[in-house]
Amino acid sequence: MNFCEYNVEDLQNRILNLEKQNRKFKQIATAVLIIPSLLFVMGQKTVKKTIEANEFVIKDSGGKIRATISVDESLTVC
Repeated sequence: MNFCEYNVEDLQNRILNLEKQNRKFKQIATAVLIIPSLLFVMGQKTVKKTIEANEFVIKDSGGKIRATISVDESLTVC
């Protein structure tokens, strides 16, 4: 069709349809970017870890004991 064959109402309707389509594409693109970002951030939950032991032994790469940390169970706490 030639441009001259369109009347003003047809052109306005086409522009309105294009604007609706553009708005919908922007909403979809925003959702596509935001949802994975939120899932990534939510997956970064910190985990509290506890280590319990009566004794810790620190050895060097040759297997020689360099330090020992232990609990003296003969001490009592009031």
